[in-house]
Amino acid sequence: MIEQSGGSGDNLPGVEPHREGCGHGHLAAWQTPPDAWELYPFLDSSDRKRLARTCNDIVRETAHARGWRGFLPPAIAIGHNGGGDKFILLPSEGNPTVLSEAIFWWDHETGEVIQVAEDFDELCERQER
Repeated sequence: MIEQSGGSGDNLPGVEPHREGCGHGHLAAWQTPPDAWELYPFLDSSDRKRLARTCNDIVRETAHARGWRGFLPPAIAIGHNGGGDKFILLPSEGNPTVLSEAIFWWDHETGEVIQVAEDFDELCERQER
């Protein structure tokens, strides 16, 4: 579903709201109690400095996570909580080639997937409270 080529995330439909950062530019972290989540960047190879800052991009981190026991093969990892859990997007039920708008928490210890928001707008509203 995703490939390392290019790596910019442009081939990941449905993640554009993450790229836009809730309208505040790039948003590096979100709070969803009980955890804080650091978001993975989109690869930016426009110069060496940006490449170094974004080398742990969504495509690379998703490919790495797919090697973990219990990680859902179609999931796209968009962030982490520093303890092994991932913020993920999943394909929509009606069309597996398109990501759903819902944001999920994947627990690396249990493999459980918990929906944390209906969409990026809901997460953005929580950050503004």
